[in-house]
Amino acid sequence: TTLQEEMKSLGYKDFNAFSKSCPSFDTFCWPIEFAELGSGHVLYFQFLAFMMFVFLVMLFLQIPAMAAYNGADHLAEWQGHDWTKSYQNKPNAPELDVNMTLTLNDTSTTQLDMNDTDTDTFKVEYLAASYLTPGNLGPDGAFNALIPTMYTACVIALCAMILIAYNNQVLTDHKVDAGTTSPNDFAIMVKGLPATATDEESIMEFFKEHAVMGKTDTEIVKVVIGWDIDEFRENINQLKELSKQLGEIDSKDEKAKQIKAEMARITGELKSAGQKDTKLRSSGVVVVVFRYQADLRACLDKWTSVWSRWFYSEAADFGCLWSNNGMCKGAELPKFPIGGRPIAKLSVARSANPGDINWAELAVPPNLRLKRLAYTNGIMALVVGVSFGAVYGIRKMQEVFGDCDSMKLRAASGGAVSSTC
Repeated sequence: TTLQEEMKSLGYKDFNAFSKSCPSFDTFCWPIEFAELGSGHVLYFQFLAFMMFVFLVMLFLQIPAMAAYNGADHLAEWQGHDWTKSYQNKPNAPELDVNMTLTLNDTSTTQLDMNDTDTDTFKVEYLAASYLTPGNLGPDGAFNALIPTMYTACVIALCAMILIAYNNQVLTDHKVDAGTTSPNDFAIMVKGLPATATDEESIMEFFKEHAVMGKTDTEIVKVVIGWDIDEFRENINQLKELSKQLGEIDSKDEKAKQIKAEMARITGELKSAGQKDTKLRSSGVVVVVFRYQADLRACLDKWTSVWSRWFYSEAADFGCLWSNNGMCKGAELPKFPIGGRPIAKLSVARSANPGDINWAELAVPPNLRLKRLAYTNGIMALVVGVSFGAVYGIRKMQEVFGDCDSMKLRAASGGAVSSTC
């Protein structure tokens, strides 16, 4: 019986009616209780709790700094400030009168009254001192060592919390995985097989003998080969085109017999997938399904150790340490035979669930992946470079106009003004 028939036999109209009848989670339950929905739900709510905790810790660590900001009120000093070149700090800057007249190239006279500035209006318009920002300290900053100390403490605390949260999420993922059963609890994904490895029986025999250390009769349920999707798609398109041509001509025509023969040939190639005489190419990626989960874990222990990743060898125990410590380099891992000779080095990892595998991307060659990666990163580098150049150019223009403002102020005190200003 199908799932729909089973639900109807239990009195449910459809899946929505069944889901509404299920008990709901408590509003204040712990995230680990979502384990039955998968580790993603648990990790998501744990991450939200982690972010709230981070914000709370940052708030407490910033209280001393905000207290220092509250004790200063120098926002008015930012008005007219150059942001990078404090005019009052220039060694040769002339003393300015409170009220002065600027004469520029004998063409205009401008009255500058610095007493007309309403500092209270300025603070309300731009930033209030009650915001407790570093701007309260004014352009000259502060000499209180507590402020940078607390910022340093924030950075250290954040790094420590990220490290702890990462390890906690890894542990939670393993805990949820151990308490639930899913298809990938019994399957591994193997890469590195040749394009000619299209016989399921030979692949199954290889892993039956070599999947688990010290075991040559591992029970393998199924081998799923990832076919070259481009070739498969090409055959499907040919079948569609031939079917269209067949519908346009008389079935008794000689050409119709040729089209039917070609369609039968292509259909036979597609049906031969997984057999020794198949003419389709493999993507070099297969999924091997075990009968027992214990065999899966033993296989991953053998094929995913540090020694297997870097030296293509098994891990061996160091004699005086605990059992299965894997501290020493062991024998070389078996290679998949090509033409009767062991040649192909394999890469083994735990498989994703069936719905998470993008079969169309399995046949993408490594060099094409590298080209796409280089292309993407090149575009990103170009965007960053252009943005940097634009910001740098704007900054230089700001400095030029800032120098012009300084020259105008010098002109007010009897100096000369450059023609570029």
